[in-house]
Amino acid sequence: MEGQSRTALDMAPTELGFTRHARHWVLDDLLVDVPGNWMSDPIDIIHAGALSLRVVRREVVLADRIVGFKHWRSTAYGAQAVALLAIFGESFDEGWLRSRLLSEGADDALAALRTLAKRSGQITEEHLQQTLAQLHAASVRPPDAESI
Repeated sequence: MEGQSRTALDMAPTELGFTRHARHWVLDDLLVDVPGNWMSDPIDIIHAGALSLRVVRREVVLADRIVGFKHWRSTAYGAQAVALLAIFGESFDEGWLRSRLLSEGADDALAALRTLAKRSGQITEEHLQQTLAQLHAASVRPPDAESI
């Protein structure tokens, strides 16, 4: 539906049984965001009946959550990143993901969040806050005396 009007974009979810709540579309426990009629990020094409849906790739979503966790200190984004890592494991396009995170200065957060995703038990707000503190402490360490 790329390039279609907002009215045309809004018809597709309605025909699939979704109802609109603010900027999101909801069907039972499924929430869909239709941000616009064009996407610059990498996409996957998903076929649903007669429709071909252009869906932003999971690496894009994960990178956004990791950057938000590290730079905005959003523990909600950290929790979402941990959930994505736990669900999808190692099936991400690692090269693309690392390149995006490196360009955003958040590549170190990937390893920290992967460690949390592999833990057994629930990840708490305290776990996420501790991880943030470690990430930010590591980024402000003074250089070694040997490197001066």
